[in-house]
Amino acid sequence: MSKEFLESSYSADEFLSGIFSVLRSKHSVEWICEKTPGHLWHAARILDQFADAKVVCMVRDPRASISSLLRVDWTHNDCRRHAVTWLEAAKTARDLSARYSDRFFFVRFEDLVAEPKWVLANLCEQIGMGYSEKLIESGGSAEAIPERERGWKRLATGGLEQSRTKAWKSELSCRDRMIIGSVLNRRIKDYGYEPDPTGPSLGYALELLKSNMLLFLCRPKILWLARGVRKVANKLGLPTGEVGQKTF
Repeated sequence: MSKEFLESSYSADEFLSGIFSVLRSKHSVEWICEKTPGHLWHAARILDQFADAKVVCMVRDPRASISSLLRVDWTHNDCRRHAVTWLEAAKTARDLSARYSDRFFFVRFEDLVAEPKWVLANLCEQIGMGYSEKLIESGGSAEAIPERERGWKRLATGGLEQSRTKAWKSELSCRDRMIIGSVLNRRIKDYGYEPDPTGPSLGYALELLKSNMLLFLCRPKILWLARGVRKVANKLGLPTGEVGQKTF
């Protein structure tokens, strides 16, 4: 790339077009793929600016996504916020799919893991890209992953493991599953996932009472009130939930 190009006053879109042109010329490739999850929020602009652009949106069970996020050090550990963000992203993706039906494509991670060849062959046909068996070859060099990211991408160079799609059930605590379920359970079926029967329950309500009201009431009063609620629930035959039983 020339010094004159770098120092010119091109717009961001023109600058990106120039980079694509250089990459195509240098590597003699037909397709340029770029993966940045945050670009979902800018996908409409990308598709409007580049008429030949196509977007592949990978959708993953939000419980699994949140479980992964809770193990990295570059984001928060608020399950509720993560669940709300997932819903916002899923709705944005659905709206984009309706608006750009021939250029915005969904792939469920769980389907890809279960039947990689079929899913990728079908996706390539939709996009207009030639399918190759190399697309499903697993493995790769760890050197391709920046050192700062290797902690949470240590499995990226291995093969697709179907067992990992349900790992969140053992990785997330009962409390986290209840919190996530309170946000997602009523909407998650719209995206092909079954609600988590772990929550919400009365036990989840008791947990919220203990954790969120401490700013207003002292802990002894919270524990006294929680025990009283659980006793009433037991008499009425209502489920108190695993968290309520363990905590109170």
